[in-house]
Amino acid sequence: WERAIRQEIQALKSNATFVLVDPPPGAHVLDNTVQLRIQTGPTGAIVQYKARV
Repeated sequence: WERAIRQEIQALKSNATFVLVDPPPGAHVLDNTVQLRIQTGPTGAIVQYKARV
């Protein structure tokens, strides 16, 4: 899973999807989640681990 998460974050960075900034004082910062799923082939064997941030 670690590799899938790193690849997803790298893709977000390379596409300039977000910019990290410091929050203003007193701001309520929202948490994020990572969604994980296993992609399987026709025989049911694991093909790829996928992650979404």
